[in-house]
Amino acid sequence: GLRDPGLRGDHGDDAAGGELVGLACGVLRNLIGVDEIKRFVVEEGVIPMSIKLVKSKNEASQISAIDFIQVLASGNEFIRGLIVNEGGIRVLVRVLDPKSSYSSKSREKSMRALIILCSDSIGYINSLKNYNFMDHIL
Repeated sequence: GLRDPGLRGDHGDDAAGGELVGLACGVLRNLIGVDEIKRFVVEEGVIPMSIKLVKSKNEASQISAIDFIQVLASGNEFIRGLIVNEGGIRVLVRVLDPKSSYSSKSREKSMRALIILCSDSIGYINSLKNYNFMDHIL
């Protein structure tokens, strides 16, 4: 399966680790336009790994992971469902919490990803309400 260097221990939250994770997410983001590659990375666990990276202390890792989730979710209802089932809406709404330490850029990216995830589904929009989305943006 895909390995998750940088997710075990603290070494993934330093500047070099964050930069490497960002580059890896960028490469994957470019490759998942090919359906076979998208299917492979999803089967190998890229969704839970990406959600874990959103929670990283490293801003570059957070932003890259959020961007990757957004691209992964675009145009594919099945993958959107997998992201939601793995807690994608919950973690992206947490980024918007004004009490959290996330940067404004991470918050902006999270909002865009939530729009992609929830735009076609009343059920997913209801999930936003359940995770106090409105409290975080008002």
